[in-house]
Amino acid sequence: MRVVQYAAICIFAGLIVWKGLLPAFSQLDTDFPNYYTSSRLLLDGKDLSRLYDDRWFQEQMSSYGISQEGKFSPFPPVTAFLMAPVAVFDPLTALRVWTVLNILVLGALIVILSAITGNDWRWSSLLVLGSGIALINNFRMGQWYLALLLLMAGGWYLYQRKHFLASGILFGIGAAFKYFPVLFLGVFLLQKEWRGAIALAATVALVYGAGILALGWQLHYEFFTQVLRPHVGGNIQDPFSANLESWNSLLRKFFVYDPLLNASPILHSNEVFVFMLSLVIAAAVGAACWALYRSRLNTGPRPEHEDLQAALIMLTGMLLLPASATYHFLLLILPVGLFLRRADFRNIWEKILVITYLTIGFLPYRFFRVFEGKQYLTVLAFPRLWVMTVMFIAGCCYVASLSRRSVRPDAVFV
Repeated sequence: MRVVQYAAICIFAGLIVWKGLLPAFSQLDTDFPNYYTSSRLLLDGKDLSRLYDDRWFQEQMSSYGISQEGKFSPFPPVTAFLMAPVAVFDPLTALRVWTVLNILVLGALIVILSAITGNDWRWSSLLVLGSGIALINNFRMGQWYLALLLLMAGGWYLYQRKHFLASGILFGIGAAFKYFPVLFLGVFLLQKEWRGAIALAATVALVYGAGILALGWQLHYEFFTQVLRPHVGGNIQDPFSANLESWNSLLRKFFVYDPLLNASPILHSNEVFVFMLSLVIAAAVGAACWALYRSRLNTGPRPEHEDLQAALIMLTGMLLLPASATYHFLLLILPVGLFLRRADFRNIWEKILVITYLTIGFLPYRFFRVFEGKQYLTVLAFPRLWVMTVMFIAGCCYVASLSRRSVRPDAVFV
């Protein structure tokens, strides 16, 4: 069996080096120039009050020799801090340095996942490398999501060891830059760990306070009043695009008219869009609450079940993302690892979780784009959304079935 593991690790790693690492060392792609430019402007002492002015931001990118199109919106203002350590270099050198740092983060993540799950490095390596396209694009685009995942994994490692204050701080640092770790506030509240909840909220407040001191209140006011709400609502760039692979974008495609971006919806009704989106959110949250209630009612609080409950909360958040990109699905690594840490694959839900995870990681999405805009066939242009929905249902059923199975400490995930 170890031969199979080593072979799979080599194949996955080779693919990621070929499609992700090599391009990152040779050329600038999208995303990284946006992070780099904001941090370089900060280091150069420029006036950052116009960060959300797309035309001005594009001019600044060009002044640094970057030919790609970009903009700072919808990032929080504190995003300008992220690439400051590497922005002292020219853009391509900065990307290469950031890629090396990302490789180190990858190694640290595998170590922490092994500690969290109690499995060896081969198991954790397969889990991480099995994210496929998400990991490839994180490297190629110079994204920050691998570092975010490390913060989340580190936070959960500390949570498992009852260091709730330190755990909340790590989650709070991540949540200040990317909103997803805010979900751990729900985990703390579910377990009545008030110290962790307070630490998470206070850390976000402190980071934003530092941002206001360094970048000015006006920029933050613009973010909170003009940028945050459309971003959380998925109304960014082209909110109708199948590339966003979300319930928000699918339902907009069906029910919201736009003369340029969506001239032929199936039914033009903003009210139906709001109703259907609310129904999806209510159904997902309701299903997750049902599963969490069943698990606590039938088993009581147990440390291993806290892992599964946290995994389901994260999975719910992933399903309801208002807009998603491939690299966002790196964040599936932690919940899937928690679900499968003691899997023996005699349970149908464990099998479905593995199949859906690998499908999201390696499905060739470009072949489905031909269905976009073809009325009812448009649903076929959202394959990742449907696979994610199946994964969510499997996760709910898995957690709800805790009382009908035992978690074997000796089971190993291959």
